[in-house]
Amino acid sequence: MNGRDREVARIQKAHKAVSVITLMNGGFKNWIDFLKPDVEDLSAVPRKNLKTDYSDVKKRLAGEIKTFYNKHFQNMSEDILAKLYDKIKELPWGLEIPIKEFEQRHSPINSRVLIGAPKHSTVVISLWGMQFKYPEDYLAKDLSEALRIAQETNNGLIKYKNLSQGETKDKKEEIASLQRTLEFASRACVLCCFSLLESYLNGIAWEFAEDNKSMNTLSNNNRKLIRIRAEPHLAIN
Repeated sequence: MNGRDREVARIQKAHKAVSVITLMNGGFKNWIDFLKPDVEDLSAVPRKNLKTDYSDVKKRLAGEIKTFYNKHFQNMSEDILAKLYDKIKELPWGLEIPIKEFEQRHSPINSRVLIGAPKHSTVVISLWGMQFKYPEDYLAKDLSEALRIAQETNNGLIKYKNLSQGETKDKKEEIASLQRTLEFASRACVLCCFSLLESYLNGIAWEFAEDNKSMNTLSNNNRKLIRIRAEPHLAIN
C-alpha cells in the first residue's frame, strides 16, 4: 500500500467512525447521509487536498472521536467504530442487539450511558440515536397509558352520575361505550401490573443466571428453575 492509499484508508476509517458517532447522537435525518463514507470518491481528490484532509484527521478528528468513545464506552476504538459502521449499513433499520452481545463484539458500555437500563436490555442504534429497550420499560409505559385511559373515561362518566335513567336514555350507547372502555382499561392496569412484576422477577433471574458464582451455590434443580424463569425474559429481547 503506497502513501496515497494509506491516506485514503485512514480518512475513510475516520469518516466511518464519525458517521457512527453522529448516528448514535441522533444527528442524521436519513440513511443516505449516514452512508456518505461509502459514496465519497477520494481516489480523484488531488494529493495536496488529500494530505490536508489526512492532517485534519490526525490533528483534530481523531481526538474528537477518541473523546466520544472514552466518554461512552470502555474499550472502544476508531477501528471498532469503523467495523460497526460496516455492520449497521447492512441492516435496513439500524442495529438491534442485546447489550451482552454488543459488549462482547464491540465494547462494554459505560454505566452513565445506560442510565439505569438493566443488563438484559437491547441496544438499538437507528436514526433516533442510540437507545435501550427492555420489557419493564414497555410494561411501565403500558400501565401509565392504561391508567390515563381509565381516568379520562371515568371523567367522561361523571357527568351522568347524578342523572336518572330517563334522563340518560338517549345517551345509553355513549354511556355503554364509556363503561366498556373503563372496564377494559381497568383490566389492562391489573394485567400490566402482573406482567411488570413478572418481567422484573425474570430480569432478576436472568442476571442471577449470568453470575456463575451465584449459580454454583445452587442445586441442579434450582439452577434449572432459575434458567426456566430467565428464558421467557430473554425471548422478549
